[in-house]
Amino acid sequence: MSVNLKLITRSLFCTLLIIIPVSTKAQTSFAIEAQKLAKYGKINQAIEHWKQDYAITKDHWNAYEIAKLYAIAQSQDSTFVWLYKAAELDSSLTILTDDYFYPMLETQEWRAFELFQTKKYEAKNGEIKNIALARKLWHINMKDQAYSAVYQM
Repeated sequence: MSVNLKLITRSLFCTLLIIIPVSTKAQTSFAIEAQKLAKYGKINQAIEHWKQDYAITKDHWNAYEIAKLYAIAQSQDSTFVWLYKAAELDSSLTILTDDYFYPMLETQEWRAFELFQTKKYEAKNGEIKNIALARKLWHINMKDQAYSAVYQM
């Protein structure tokens, strides 16, 4: 291999390392199976596999996956149980813009959860200056993502 080709290969490899995120955490067999089951619409089985994974890892993102699957299954009470579990270790606002929860947007439970998560975010990052505008933007984002997901199917 010539020097130029080595440099190009090394440069490409370094570029790929930057572009492709590499997870440092290995997935359990339960998580892998849960993803497959969800992909094929086997929601209840996927939920059970995610719960088995969560019992091992206590990863808040897994609780978030369970909440999303319960939302798909239209099980509102279980959705919120798992949303709160997911939020225990997450003070970001990302969860407030997820389109999976758009059908619950106008519920009292969602407003309570939104307030809960907003307070956690503000405790860590400072006050949101215009909370009414922020909520409108989160809701617009949810609606846009929900429309895009349906449109892509």
